[in-house]
Amino acid sequence: VLFINWFGVNDYTPRIFSVIVAFCTFWLMYRFTKRYIGTNEAVISVLLIGVSYSSIHHTIRPQYGGFYVFASLWTVWALFKAYETGKKSYWWMFVVANFLNVTNCILAFIFIPALLGLAFLFWKFQKFFWGEVVEENKINLKLKSFLVCLTLSIILSLALYAVRGLNMPFQAFNLVVQQKVEKELANDDAAHVHLSKSYAKAFNQLIYQVF
Repeated sequence: VLFINWFGVNDYTPRIFSVIVAFCTFWLMYRFTKRYIGTNEAVISVLLIGVSYSSIHHTIRPQYGGFYVFASLWTVWALFKAYETGKKSYWWMFVVANFLNVTNCILAFIFIPALLGLAFLFWKFQKFFWGEVVEENKINLKLKSFLVCLTLSIILSLALYAVRGLNMPFQAFNLVVQQKVEKELANDDAAHVHLSKSYAKAFNQLIYQVF
């Protein structure tokens, strides 16, 4: 709305935010990869994501996906820096990044198990990632901080969804247990609202939609 008020309605205004988010993703990926792996790898990583179908698609057809990629990367970066430094500012940044990620796209909830796995790796192999031996009590404190911050971000996101009139725990139960997608969750009346109990048909539909 802000860009439309500034530049009017045209073919370019809806894409401004997607382009800005894409460049923020490139910048963050380049800085992170260059700092911890190398310059050549940083350039290659930015090139790969820059010419990827997903990046181009989200710019041509502005959707939530572009911000989801950026927010996911930002969440991992904040988690990594929080474990590395132990600073409260990075922990709060992790809360904000994960909160924005989850509330921007419901699919980001699937990203949470990956965060749990990364946190476990950072906790278990502290010396491998940062080349130093950390006292056990400090390592355990970082793990506790992660659990608290993750829980806080999820609670905030669930509260925001509740304000919007969407009960996410109830929706998750219907999706996982009853294999049913409510219209409030899908926001349309497409075929995926009426899921088939046949795993073969569901798999064929998945392959069709992906490719």
